[in-house]
Amino acid sequence: MLAAMILAAVGMGRADTFVLTNGGSIEGRLLNPDESADAGYVVEVKGGGRLTLAPDLVESVAALSPAEKRYHEILPRMPQTVDGLWTMAEWCREAGLDEERAAHLEDLLKLEPDHKGARAALGYTKVDSRWVLPDEHMRSLGYVRFEGGWRLPQEIEIRQREERIADAENQWRRNVRILRSQVGKRRGPESLAQLQAIRDPLAAPALAELLNEETRPEMPMLYIDVLGRLNHPAATAALIRHSLENGDERVRDVCLDHLARRGDRGAVSAFIKALDHKDNAMVNRAAVGLARMNDPQSIVPLIDALTTKHKQLLAPPGPPGGIGASFSPGGGGGGLSMGGKPKIVEREVQNPTVLQALTVLTGTHHGFNKAAWKAWYAAQNTPPSVNLRREP
Repeated sequence: MLAAMILAAVGMGRADTFVLTNGGSIEGRLLNPDESADAGYVVEVKGGGRLTLAPDLVESVAALSPAEKRYHEILPRMPQTVDGLWTMAEWCREAGLDEERAAHLEDLLKLEPDHKGARAALGYTKVDSRWVLPDEHMRSLGYVRFEGGWRLPQEIEIRQREERIADAENQWRRNVRILRSQVGKRRGPESLAQLQAIRDPLAAPALAELLNEETRPEMPMLYIDVLGRLNHPAATAALIRHSLENGDERVRDVCLDHLARRGDRGAVSAFIKALDHKDNAMVNRAAVGLARMNDPQSIVPLIDALTTKHKQLLAPPGPPGGIGASFSPGGGGGGLSMGGKPKIVEREVQNPTVLQALTVLTGTHHGFNKAAWKAWYAAQNTPPSVNLRREP
């Protein structure tokens, strides 16, 4: 009777499976495994009943593993006690029989609800003197199962929103490239009009990519005009990049118009960073940008950039015995060299564009004298002294 109760508790989940020729299947324990298949299959089914299956009714048999067979041999001898159930559960763990192990552990908890080993084996943790499963605990904290992990509803909403944005941006990439491919063809005017009419900020990454790749000289202005109307980080980044790096002064100027109109603080930070650029031309372009942005926080960085040091390559020497002229780019002047090898030197260069930007921002002029500029700035930003003494 005890063995039957235990067998019912663990169920027949590890029984032999008899696949029938009519498409059905029966689960049970084969009682005559040593007999020929011609003798038929004597099967013990759940609940203790028996039936015999004719050979022509059975297509195949998925038999118990050796561990499962051994399990059913020792199962009837297992006492229904805490120690007996724990011993059987440990045997199942070593044998890799997870379902049977879990069933014995659950039975053990019916006898001893606070059994720490069984609780831990089943994944329980103790929270406020109460045993809870991880899933139950996570749900009590407000988490939800999502993509194989636990996430807060707010995280799921953010993830799904990001996915929708990414999908929309990718769709715009396809759309704008199709429109661009029509430029110069029969439907070119219509495609240009559609590009100019774009107002969706999510199109900005696609337009910025086209701007970086463009080869037709008339197209950059179109992209920049559209990007200037789109409130998207990719639009701002594209305008900043081309205001500094584009070789066409007209393009740089239009980018600055858009950035100044938007009052973009990110652009101010980017221009201030560019004042430290190793290329002197970039330093001066950054100064032009800062003058247009008209932001007081750029005054001190501009003072520091009134003169900057740049590495320059001296031209190779002339013929032996001759005088070779060396030219240094960036306004540092040239010189004459009497032979020798080409070399890199570091020279300090005055930046008139930086000085002009400072004059525009401050309304004053101290030339390239950094000390005078800093003294002026300190005087402008030092609060007047206040006499806190009370008069009698």
